[in-house]
Amino acid sequence: MNFFTLLAFCIFPYIAFSDLFAFQEPSGQTKLAGSSFGVLGFNATFDYVIIGGGLAGLTVAKRLAENPDISVAVIEAGSFYEIDNGSFSQIPAYDGYFTENPPSTAQPLIDWGIVTLPQTQLAGQEINYPQGKCLGGGSARNYMVFQRSIATTFRSTIGAFQQWADTVDDKNYAFPNLLPYHQKSVDFTPPDYSKRGVNTSISYDPTAFSRNGRPLQVSYSNYYHLLSNGFRDAFTALRFKLLAGANSGNLLGFTELTCTIDPKTATRSSSESSFLQEAIRTSDLQVYQQTLAQQILFDGNQTASGVSVVTAGLKYTLSARKEVICSAGAFRSPQLLMVSGIGPAATLESLGIPVISNLQGVGQNMQDQPFYAATYRVNITTNSALNNPPLARLQPQTILPTKPVPLLMLAQRLQVPPTDTNNYLALSAAVNAFSSRGNVTINSTSTTVKSLISPNLLTTEDQEVAVAGFKRIRQVADASGIIIGPEYFPGPRVQTDAEILEYLKQTVTPLYHASCACAMGKQGDPDAVVNSHARLFEVSGLWVVDVTAIPLLPPGQPQSSVCMSNIRAGYSRWRLQKGFCDGTLTLLVADMLAEKIADDILQGM
Repeated sequence: MNFFTLLAFCIFPYIAFSDLFAFQEPSGQTKLAGSSFGVLGFNATFDYVIIGGGLAGLTVAKRLAENPDISVAVIEAGSFYEIDNGSFSQIPAYDGYFTENPPSTAQPLIDWGIVTLPQTQLAGQEINYPQGKCLGGGSARNYMVFQRSIATTFRSTIGAFQQWADTVDDKNYAFPNLLPYHQKSVDFTPPDYSKRGVNTSISYDPTAFSRNGRPLQVSYSNYYHLLSNGFRDAFTALRFKLLAGANSGNLLGFTELTCTIDPKTATRSSSESSFLQEAIRTSDLQVYQQTLAQQILFDGNQTASGVSVVTAGLKYTLSARKEVICSAGAFRSPQLLMVSGIGPAATLESLGIPVISNLQGVGQNMQDQPFYAATYRVNITTNSALNNPPLARLQPQTILPTKPVPLLMLAQRLQVPPTDTNNYLALSAAVNAFSSRGNVTINSTSTTVKSLISPNLLTTEDQEVAVAGFKRIRQVADASGIIIGPEYFPGPRVQTDAEILEYLKQTVTPLYHASCACAMGKQGDPDAVVNSHARLFEVSGLWVVDVTAIPLLPPGQPQSSVCMSNIRAGYSRWRLQKGFCDGTLTLLVADMLAEKIADDILQGM
């Protein structure tokens, strides 16, 4: 190696890497990426202080910071998932990693490591509850499915958004009025049939998206798995209707789903990779990463004045000239309110926390879907066979040179014997028409101590719906034409409703869509925490803008009988609600809510 080769080897990697930390603005000036990050350990003051750098927090931050006259700070306990979790958070097929039981599988650099209290109705299960602790929050941890909820009435059943509008007495939450906010965030790319191959056409509604939407990438998978043909046949045989996509407000049928995947790179698109990265390049937004919010501070007039934070043991205050926005997520938002003196007085007083506002609804009304599955052997190559070590070693030589995307299938694991080279898939169901309610509470005054979480799944007539959903799984499997032999797990021995229910109690988990624990409602509603603009009742200068603020978990269509196929990057997981396939809907709702509330804030509501 001569001197010039060595010099090039040393310089070029530096040039490529340095582009991450310095770039040229449209004006021609050089901007250092570090200028978008607050100086840790020092008190500072901004117009708005946002707690939480997840989907809602970064969406609101980006929109507020677009105004050069507004200063905005974002507090995030984690950092960049691309660094702390490597390709596991970027490659779509890795989405299931670090999300399962046992709790020891949690990844502490990007996840809060939350475990539920023992669930007596679920055979005493203590369930790992993944929650993003990183820039991007849940959008960096989810399964990337993108769909919109029920918009219209169906046989006198109120659509989810209309029900939301009625619950909070605000017509702005009806689907037609929310659609512009849904569209504003999304940069949609139509399917690329040159990559998908022949006979892979998709029925979708292009008018569901705006040509001017940005920056979140939404697309259809570039890879079409042969499993999809079998399930399309099954849905047709079971007389489900083929839909024109799942983003126009109609979910009564089956369709291929869009995903938050950048089609150019086939990698995850999150609020960090979209909203934050764009804000860093175009605004003066300040991010305080690896910084934990300890308490929301109030002045003598019960007006939020800032946030007490800690970074690596250094305690300091980020003050707000105008308002504080709490977007800390499903469990952290109610916890932070309670340790700051807002919540059920009995809970606060038992811990010696001075009561600023006795809001009984804080931590209550928590909602999530029960999620369960059955496993089948199939006659098509799936992840399970590709994960077999001898086969996996062959993939770079046999697949990568000709068709790289299927290689991503190696990432998704299935619970079958590690030496088994057969092909398996899991058909999964999620009950969306549910009435069980969970709760979040605290037993400490410190946010370093995890909240106490009890989802209370399957505590009502939801048990009957879940059993019906399991039977629907079996109907779909039987009609698919790709199943080999009997059901692998739980197997033919589980037949009666009682046997099915017992199996479900031992295996059910939440779908990780925890929501509604600081629910929106009307003035005077004893369970309401925020009004329809997401402003907290009984105090000033404080908003809650994330999934905890929504009053009900969409889609929430009680009598629907819908099944949609989740077809993405070589991975097939089928989620049904009495036959309905659920997507990562709470994050989509959080994004829409954040867009709307950002408008409300800017308009002075």
